[in-house]
Amino acid sequence: MFLSVQWESGNRLERLEKVLLHYEAVFSAWDENRLAGLLAVMDDGTMTAYVHYLLVHPRYQGYGVGSCLPGI
Repeated sequence: MFLSVQWESGNRLERLEKVLLHYEAVFSAWDENRLAGLLAVMDDGTMTAYVHYLLVHPRYQGYGVGSCLPGI
């Protein structure tokens, strides 16, 4: 997913996997067995939350995938 949108972090899969495990919430959008979108949310546990990653595979951009993910 990260490489499909030309993000360098896609070249560091082990590190990326470790980071994603520490987010408060990670949501994904699928087209059968293809990952179409990814949303990762961080928060401070009390009051503040923010979207850290929102990626939509180029094949699915313009179809509302990002707006269908929770919290968007």
